[in-house]
Amino acid sequence: MGYQKKHKDQDDNPPGCLPGFLLALLRKTSPQEELPYRATDTFLSDAELEFIHALCRVLPEGMSVVPKVRVADIVYVTAKKDYQKYFNKISSKHVDFLVVRLPHWKPLFAIELDDSSHSRASRAIRDEFLDKVFRAARFPLIRIEQKRAYNLVELREQISSAIASAGQTANEMASVPRSEMETAPLCPKCHVPMVLRTAKYGNQAGKSFYGCVNYPRCKQVIEVPSPEATDKESVGQN
Repeated sequence: MGYQKKHKDQDDNPPGCLPGFLLALLRKTSPQEELPYRATDTFLSDAELEFIHALCRVLPEGMSVVPKVRVADIVYVTAKKDYQKYFNKISSKHVDFLVVRLPHWKPLFAIELDDSSHSRASRAIRDEFLDKVFRAARFPLIRIEQKRAYNLVELREQISSAIASAGQTANEMASVPRSEMETAPLCPKCHVPMVLRTAKYGNQAGKSFYGCVNYPRCKQVIEVPSPEATDKESVGQN
């Protein structure tokens, strides 16, 4: 009987279960804490709601809008030195709206809806910094004055200009002189040396290409011309 009782006790509290035992004891002896959180009834202000309704009416098919997006989810820090310092500058900042292209939700440009608060000195400093961040990232950020009602024709022109700017920026970053292919080229977006990789899957399997070290945040790719293509080009020049 003594052996059986001892064996039973060991089964009830097998080795390694001490944390679970202490947690159960804590639950029994401590009152259940009620956390002070409640769901908000509003996500957008009346002004933001008015604008997003107008924006959705002028966006081309295949595009959508995401409100209140963290800047650090749109741009990233490329510097290895002082990374944390630069990240902290954007980690708590947001833009009012982000326009994306479906179905992959690719970011196209950001929108700041400027009301009277943007005339304050502290807000002006913040706005100037954001403008610099997005210029450095080569990502379009447009500012639209908050209104009671929006002229859809004017708003459509502003959005069309932003879309064109986003496309132009993408084309500029994709163009890299062939002379830079002699050594590892700089990433056109991050301006850091790219690394030589080999595609493992799909139609490009086995082919070499240069990819950015910041992948997947940066998906810039530069193809490496095949020897056959290089020979043909040399013959044509001669």
